[in-house]
Amino acid sequence: MKKAILYISLITLIISLVVILKRIIPIRPFYINDEYYESSLIKEITIEELNKLTEEKKSFGLFIYQPMCIVSSNFNEIVTNYSKTNQLTFYKIEFNKIKGTSLNKKITYYPSFVLYKKGKVKTYLDATKDSDIEYFSSEKGFNEWINKYLKLKENNKNESEKEEPKEDTTIEKEEIILEGVTKTDGKVNIYFFWGNGCPHCKEEFKFLSEIETEYKELYNLYAYEVWYNEENEKILKEFGKRLNIEIKGVPFTIIGEKTFSGFGPNTKEEIKEAIKTESQNNYDVYFDLKETEN
Repeated sequence: MKKAILYISLITLIISLVVILKRIIPIRPFYINDEYYESSLIKEITIEELNKLTEEKKSFGLFIYQPMCIVSSNFNEIVTNYSKTNQLTFYKIEFNKIKGTSLNKKITYYPSFVLYKKGKVKTYLDATKDSDIEYFSSEKGFNEWINKYLKLKENNKNESEKEEPKEDTTIEKEEIILEGVTKTDGKVNIYFFWGNGCPHCKEEFKFLSEIETEYKELYNLYAYEVWYNEENEKILKEFGKRLNIEIKGVPFTIIGEKTFSGFGPNTKEEIKEAIKTESQNNYDVYFDLKETEN
């Protein structure tokens, strides 16, 4: 019994010492490989390419994201701005691509940013930790975090952005056909775009279910999952082009002439009000666009 107590005490002491040492020992920033300096690029890679980079013991940065996720999209802008400002190249990979890999044991949710040193994970942002939220939500927070670990070369610091080629802004229209969608007088169609696994989408589904009894005579609900359904994703993007709206991700809701990006407590009353007012109007994004096409 005494040996067991002694053993437990020893383990506790070792753990405490490790925690104390982590706090005392300063973080030593490191350089990524030379080829990642001097140019700004966020390069998409496959899991096979990632494995090759680790096998070659490369030092690099990796952005992990979920397509059509608002949080990932916003964080992508932060990472991209850091890349441009400091003329650095990073990699990116879809969260679904790392499932079942050793990396997924560390990165259990998205978005994330991982710094590799000589083929091994040195540090990463954890989307499940409240303490890391500030690093996802602001450029200042991300800069503070990454600059603790990543060394910049002198000629990379505060370098002006290079002029990039202008994008072709021509909008190519595609015909979309929505099966089973009807237009009813006195009702507004709600087009709700969501992602399987998106917690905010789940909350909006719950909310729409809660108000169904009170508002069911004023709307028809049509829901489209876009993370795993490419056709539904095309519908969302086409609606965005026709409405001249940049859609960063889901949940995204269209109610008559009103649109809602994301979902939160403040959105609930706005959606209720939109249902009441837009049910009295005649505008419908799908049917009006079809008439314009014809």
